[in-house]
Parts: sequence; structure tokens; C-alpha cells
Amino acid sequence: MKKPKQNKTPEFVIFSEDGFFTGLANGGQPQWSMEIKNGKSFNNECKLGALQYVVGAKELLIEYIN
Repeated sequence: MKKPKQNKTPEFVIFSEDGFFTGLANGGQPQWSMEIKNGKSFNNECKLGALQYVVGAKELLIEYIN
């Protein structure tokens, strides 16, 4: 029996003037890279809101990758 085809959720990376978000380190400090290949991919836009809370007033944008 075949599994029904699931809709793939589009993935995106989060970026700011500091570069692409790569993760949190050193007690929750956001880490950034200027290369998109190092950016952490997400598939849930709620993560954007959570990261916005961490970085404060810095403007965050998303770029869909697929």
C-alpha cells in the first residue's frame, strides 16, 4: 500500500544585516554567517518570532530556499 503524498513545507533561512542565522551559542547568543549555505533552515515561521524576541530590535527577514 502506498503512502499518500505529503505536501512539503517550504524551508527558509533567517537573515539580518549581520548575515544568515546559524544557531545559538555561548548562553543563547545568536550566531551569524555571511554565507547562505551555513544558514540554519527552518520550516515553521513561529521560529522567526522566537528569534526576534532573542535579538530585540534588529530587523530579521526570511528567504525561502525550497
